[in-house]
Amino acid sequence: MNLSFLRLTYYLVSVMVLFCFNLTLNAQIITSVSFNTNNSKIPSNTIKAILIDSSENIWLASRDAGLILFRDNTFTSFNTNNSSIPHNNIYSLALDSLQNLWIGTFGGGIAKYSHSYNKWKVYNSSNSELTYDWIYSIAIDKNNNKWIGTGGSGLFKFDDTTWVNYNSKNSMIPTYKVPYFIFILYQNRINTYFRNIELIIIPIPIMIIKTQ
Repeated sequence: MNLSFLRLTYYLVSVMVLFCFNLTLNAQIITSVSFNTNNSKIPSNTIKAILIDSSENIWLASRDAGLILFRDNTFTSFNTNNSSIPHNNIYSLALDSLQNLWIGTFGGGIAKYSHSYNKWKVYNSSNSELTYDWIYSIAIDKNNNKWIGTGGSGLFKFDDTTWVNYNSKNSMIPTYKVPYFIFILYQNRINTYFRNIELIIIPIPIMIIKTQ
């Protein structure tokens, strides 16, 4: 078996063990507060993703009420009635290096939102090379490339200019559906020094893609 693969497997298992151990140590000091439509002004009880930006804004991706901002104990909703967001069913959120929020909708493509300037830009099958508007997942690597998992056209890479599509016909991805994936930073020892390598792990079944 390939030595690098064994090292990577060992690394992933170690990370999972440490994560579980850390949860156990902190279990007694974690407190929870529940917000729902009955006890608060949150507009949805179905939250698909949560993200916190550098200004400590808490962004919630809802299944039926669009994008929700929680700040200073106040909920603000961005939906198809009061904003340029293309769909109210949101599956994924990601932040780029400029703190732009990338929103993966399930039926309306992708929305890029600059909260500081209140500007929206939508990418969909009608105005871009994104050929499928049902977006499961978005992640952004250290080079600011956007990696987009769709519900029917495989995986897309977008560098703000060019779209590249990876699917079962032109790559080793075994399915057109990429429901979710995981970014990790793998430290690989080469010639007595360490080099950081960013990887995407796609569990359909497990597939590892080097991003650089």
